[in-house]
Amino acid sequence: MIAVLLLAAFIPAAIWRYYIRKNWDRGLAVKVLFRESAVYASGRAHLEEVIENRGKLPLPVLEVGFRIGKGVSFADEDNTQVSDYVYKRDVFSLLGRECIRRNHELICEKRGLYRISQVSCSARPLLYGKVRSREESSDSELYVYAARTDIAGLLPQMEVLLGERESARRVYEDPFAFAGIRPYTSSDPMKTVNWKASARSGDLMVNTYSSVQAEQVTLYLDVSDPYIVKSPKLTEESISLAATLAESLLRKGLEVGLETNAAREGEEEPLSFPRARGREQLKKIEQFLTSDMDAFRAVPFRQPRGEETAGVRVLISKNATPELQEEMLGILGREGSGVWVIPVRSGDSLRILPKGPLRLIRREVL
Repeated sequence: MIAVLLLAAFIPAAIWRYYIRKNWDRGLAVKVLFRESAVYASGRAHLEEVIENRGKLPLPVLEVGFRIGKGVSFADEDNTQVSDYVYKRDVFSLLGRECIRRNHELICEKRGLYRISQVSCSARPLLYGKVRSREESSDSELYVYAARTDIAGLLPQMEVLLGERESARRVYEDPFAFAGIRPYTSSDPMKTVNWKASARSGDLMVNTYSSVQAEQVTLYLDVSDPYIVKSPKLTEESISLAATLAESLLRKGLEVGLETNAAREGEEEPLSFPRARGREQLKKIEQFLTSDMDAFRAVPFRQPRGEETAGVRVLISKNATPELQEEMLGILGREGSGVWVIPVRSGDSLRILPKGPLRLIRREVL
């Protein structure tokens, strides 16, 4: 009789354990999502955990864990641990057919690309003594763009150079940039006459042209740090200057390109972004500038080719060496004009003097 009772108790328990083992996470959906796609360094972002139990089986204890890079931190440090990453583990209790959303505020201290590539779930199902767990992939990511910096002192210098290019272009008009139509004068060559417009108006009309030369700016960003004593603050200031200038100039409608002296391992050509206008160009530059620059190899700047010799060049480099000055003067050539913005520590002086068409701007960093 006792054996029958034991067997009667054992069989349902075994069936229940088997059912739980196979079905404990049926209908369980776990998502960890960044609410923003991009923020600026020193800003704040938000992360949302969405835990949905679509099944009927309750989960009294469900632990959800994930990790994120150390450049961000949680405003609420509960259930977090910091080592090589920032680890987060939250506990939930779900009934059947219940959804829980939990929001977290992130402090974005350092630029970079932050991904949550994997989420782990551990549960103690009802009337089941063992912990069941699973891991699933995630593709949630957050760009933390370089912090914005004050460029009020640089813009007048940029405007002077752009103004000089504007004055120079008027001497030689660009035959490929149509600007409008005006009445003919005796000094106009006959090849500029717009015969269709002349027929409509009854008077000779000519095409006028302008140049887009003054609307082109190429930023040269030096990210190398070749000395034994590193200068991470100066490097970060250089990156912030490049990002802020790119945004400001692109918003003014200029064509902006970015040249670097950084190459991927095994490649000789430095990473660069040809000049272009618009939001997409800014997005490309901003996303590149979230990269870990230590992962790249230092190479010489790319020499200009073809149309890349046009426009204004802006070098941003903390490495104020005569060798780099000569390299940049070679890039500028005889007709070029440029600015060299040099971030320095507070109180430091420049060890080089202005030379040729390259203007030097000392940028003090606290």
